[in-house]
Amino acid sequence: MEPLNPYRSMAAPPAAPPRHIPWTVRVPLLCGGSVSWMGWLLLLACSFSVSSFAPHLGDALAIWRAPASAPAVVVAVRVDSAIGRKPCPTRWAIDFTFAVDGSSHRGTSYACEQPPSIAAALTAEFPRGRPDRARLRGMSRFKDNTSQMPLLLLAIGIAILVVTTLPGRRALVLLSRGAVANGRLVDRAKTEVAINRQTVYRYTFEFESADGSKHHAVARTSLTHAFHEGRAEQVLYLPDNPDVATLLEHLPLKPRVRDAGTVEPRPAGWAVAYLLAVGAIVAINVGTIVVVLR
Repeated sequence: MEPLNPYRSMAAPPAAPPRHIPWTVRVPLLCGGSVSWMGWLLLLACSFSVSSFAPHLGDALAIWRAPASAPAVVVAVRVDSAIGRKPCPTRWAIDFTFAVDGSSHRGTSYACEQPPSIAAALTAEFPRGRPDRARLRGMSRFKDNTSQMPLLLLAIGIAILVVTTLPGRRALVLLSRGAVANGRLVDRAKTEVAINRQTVYRYTFEFESADGSKHHAVARTSLTHAFHEGRAEQVLYLPDNPDVATLLEHLPLKPRVRDAGTVEPRPAGWAVAYLLAVGAIVAINVGTIVVVLR
């Protein structure tokens, strides 16, 4: 008796393309499935981190978009706080003056390194037309130390989302307009990956496209009895590019096909939960970007 496993969920082949994909299937696939939530959560963490450092990032972006500078003179140096620990054991406040278009302005910058001496000639930089947002070059006009961690979280989160949502988008294309062929197992090999201490195997299937040419589809799983010699497996492939192919029963989130060949909808509550969660994270990130860019 053939063992039951996740690769035995679709008994019927899909109808001829193009096929209608229910929104309850489309939404979770576009959101990337369960793996991509690591990326979504990192984006959420990034939003809260960026909110903490929004003034610093906003200043840096404003100066980068419309840079302006002027000679500045240090008029006072004082200890703002003696924290006594790294990375900023002592924070110095440096008052400076500079002139723009004949008008004198005054500003304060903060630094952790050895401060400049009084009357030292430095450079003030600020967004064009906003001398009130001036800082000494290489310093900050805010007391708190800046951090690149939010940008790092953002980069990691976006990278994870790009990688983890690609299979879902690919699956939608194959589900909607992929042709069906029978695949024959031609190779089974161990990989270097293990899930829950179980080795992941790479199964290679050969199939014949509509023009009679031979192609291969690959499935990876830690289930050692997922596929059997001699059993034909249904393969979905793109008619105009048969190298883009996958096993019908290896699609992300395991969409099901009814006996009539149509894609079976998933419970609406599942898709709505995806929409609400992703929508909230996107809204928070957009709000954070607006705060930084204002």
